[in-house]
Amino acid sequence: RRTCLFSASTTSVTQAYSSIAVTMSALVALFENKHIVDDRDPFVLYDSEELSVEVLLPDVAGYYIQIVVLLLGQIFLSLVLCTITYYGIVKADSTTSGSLLGFGLLLPFALVSPFPLIEALDIPNKCVRMLVLTTPLTYSLRCLEAMAGYVPKHATTSLGAYLTRNGFLLYPKSDPKTSLPIRAGVGAFLRQLRTYLKHLIFMTLVFSVLSPYDYQPFEPHNRPPTDVFIAWHWRDLANTFVGAWLMSQTLAYSLGGVFMAIILLGRFQPAPIVDNPMLESSSVSDFWGRRWNQLIHTGLKQGVYKPVRSVTSNAALAGFTAFLASGLLHEYVWSVIFYSSRHDEKYESNTTILHPVFGKSLLFFGWNGVLIAIEFWIGRDRWRRWTTKIPKPVLAAMVVLLALPVGHLFTGDMITGRYMHHMQKAAALIVVNRKPVGTVA
Repeated sequence: RRTCLFSASTTSVTQAYSSIAVTMSALVALFENKHIVDDRDPFVLYDSEELSVEVLLPDVAGYYIQIVVLLLGQIFLSLVLCTITYYGIVKADSTTSGSLLGFGLLLPFALVSPFPLIEALDIPNKCVRMLVLTTPLTYSLRCLEAMAGYVPKHATTSLGAYLTRNGFLLYPKSDPKTSLPIRAGVGAFLRQLRTYLKHLIFMTLVFSVLSPYDYQPFEPHNRPPTDVFIAWHWRDLANTFVGAWLMSQTLAYSLGGVFMAIILLGRFQPAPIVDNPMLESSSVSDFWGRRWNQLIHTGLKQGVYKPVRSVTSNAALAGFTAFLASGLLHEYVWSVIFYSSRHDEKYESNTTILHPVFGKSLLFFGWNGVLIAIEFWIGRDRWRRWTTKIPKPVLAAMVVLLALPVGHLFTGDMITGRYMHHMQKAAALIVVNRKPVGTVA
């Protein structure tokens, strides 16, 4: 009987190993196209002796399929980690055991998980790597929130309620009266699809205009601005503004697809992420607190700001600590996006390799943490009185200029590291080629 049980166990292990091997082989084949060179076949719209106009259509068959597979995998991983968090931390009898589980197992696993995946599937595309980061980024802050005891009460009533709020990567949009998630159906999906298609057309125009300039429309002043702490020259400031605006637009554009997936899978309406921070912010706190990447802001507020404020009773210190935590989090993001894998030698000729200097994100977010502390010291009511007569576009420009001289510390590596070049395959691209005089079409 023992022999039969051993034989059955061996057969089960062999079958499981075989299934894993087949799955990995299929994934490796799926990710065979690395999408670091824009090799799409052009569709000619116009051709004459003076110029030709071509269109590169989005790479739906290759690029988008990789994105969908990875997104589903990230959602699955998030659901698993959040389930363990709910039973092991949120509902744990002891905060000590919950902290040991979080700091000792769950957080390290989540933060390390992108690296073996990048190695196994050989992922050099920076945007695809960013997708691999979605669960580590969102879950790490939600794990801190759970360990600190700041999970909203309505999300602790059941596993389903907790997973709805935390398990699907994006936070749900809540009813202001009940704080419960707003449910979504086919109509919400179709509205989001329409919004995504509009954004796709808009990003096609943006990529088409800026791609020929390598997403730096102005010649940098003297040496690369990424080599200095403060870049004051107007050309560097203009490039930094364009880079920051591009990052806000691509964030909203890329998350639009995630919105649709979550509406289908979670059946709820995700909360908005970006609200035109570069052109409508009325203060530094308005920029970071209500307009730029609300997904990370909410996680930092629940997992860092509130615990620190409860201990210190100092809002300015808690805000500064949250910005330092954001800096560390972005240093981690850079370490994954620009991770040097064992496959790098194959891509050196494509200029995709970049080794950013550690500490830039810490400096940038530390600077903004100081600005937030100053705003707390001034007082919001006084700030409103001082700025109430300033036209909104002028006020937004003033707010952005407070951080723009050091903004290249945040945007520079993403531009020079070809992040935007790697994303442009997700949209169409209009290419205008001027021909030398006398060239026959």
